[in-house]
Amino acid sequence: MAVRGIGRARVHGRRRGDATSTVSGWAPGWAPAWGAAAVLLLVAVACTPLYLPPVPSELPQIEPTLLLRDVRIEDHEVRAVRAPTVTFRLEELPHDGFLAVQWFPPAGGEVASASVWLAWAQVGSTVRVRFPSDVARDRAGRWRAVLSWDGTVVRQVAWNEPGAGALETGALGTGALETGAP
Repeated sequence: MAVRGIGRARVHGRRRGDATSTVSGWAPGWAPAWGAAAVLLLVAVACTPLYLPPVPSELPQIEPTLLLRDVRIEDHEVRAVRAPTVTFRLEELPHDGFLAVQWFPPAGGEVASASVWLAWAQVGSTVRVRFPSDVARDRAGRWRAVLSWDGTVVRQVAWNEPGAGALETGALGTGALETGAP
């Protein structure tokens, strides 16, 4: 029996009765393991999110925004004159105000602008803004209409305008209509 106890003691590097052995059974060789465990515990606690200041119990209310759906360019005829018309469905409106529409030819600056008053009563309805009839669309290529609200660009819509010969018939180009955010 004594041999067995000595064998176990020697595995740990100590002999029973040695002056360096501990009475409680905790050997000094375990100190690095306990230190590593303490460091891991501190790191785990440090990774826990600490919100200062604390997250409020009542979250702030999200302000309504302008929300337009189905924004597109249509070939619209008024008084036998065909012109591109920006058409959209008004879904949400933060407050009454003007929606500005600027029209741009291919590789050029603004050639026309228009604005439309949007009110709470129009939410859910379809709104149309027609290209001004006094402005010539004599340049073939990709035209753009930019919609802005309170000085912020909301949407950009593009279409292909055919050459000057096709303008007499009033047909829009055969290219695909494009919509997208700026």
